[in-house]
Amino acid sequence: MMSKTIKAGESKELLEADDETCYSILLDAGLEVPDTYKDYIYLTDFVSTIAKKVVENPTVTNWYNYEEAQEFALKIRETVLEYIGYEETAVDSSLLTYSLNSTMLSQSQYEYLLRYSTKVFLNSACENYNCYSYALHGGSVYEWFSPGRYIGLTITANELATMSSSRFASLVQYDLQQLGYTNITISTTRPSYQSGYKVIAFRKITDDYHFMWEYGNNVWRHKPGSSAILKYNYTSLTDGRWINEGLYLGNYATEEGIYASWTKEYTGTVYYIKYKLIYS
Repeated sequence: MMSKTIKAGESKELLEADDETCYSILLDAGLEVPDTYKDYIYLTDFVSTIAKKVVENPTVTNWYNYEEAQEFALKIRETVLEYIGYEETAVDSSLLTYSLNSTMLSQSQYEYLLRYSTKVFLNSACENYNCYSYALHGGSVYEWFSPGRYIGLTITANELATMSSSRFASLVQYDLQQLGYTNITISTTRPSYQSGYKVIAFRKITDDYHFMWEYGNNVWRHKPGSSAILKYNYTSLTDGRWINEGLYLGNYATEEGIYASWTKEYTGTVYYIKYKLIYS
């Protein structure tokens, strides 16, 4: 996976730096801030947080469902790895041990690391779509996108940070209408299961969001970022915790490359969106 030659001084420097200093170090190292983040009110905190997580665990490549955040986080990761001298080269099984601070595990053992969900399905295509794409299309559309996609809207980081959950739900409704769905209702109370209808749900936080959908009566499925498709272990979405834990094939698509990790929790109000299926 990566070489184990690390510049200890540079790693310590990033870990101990305050947000502004860490941000400045990475700008000097060549980090480019995308347009959607140039005026972000939490920019230095965002960059510093990702940078320090990369130093602590260089194997993590999944942080967000919001595609702009995920892309920027990967750029930060690339800059940090270059700065500390950690190169992605040949597969190095010892790094997996480092990433989990544990011994090497088989695929089935990795699955036991999941806390609130259970693996349903994982293949190399999973990296090509996020939770919103999965909630709407069930894995049939290989694309990362956010609410507003089907009305031509791109959400900036600032807009996401300041947008209310009710406004966010409205963007989902506009997407559904654009896709031809009808009988759309939005509620913070869980609607009843009904044949011929679909329910999706989300929680939004300042810098990200996460979607689930009701696969069957009291069965919820979701997909954190590039993770495997997961089944939530609870029938109620207010039980358990919404975290971005997942199972990933990483860059090498080998069984040994599967790992579990989580870096973010979604604590906002659960919004439910119910709509009539077109071919019911």
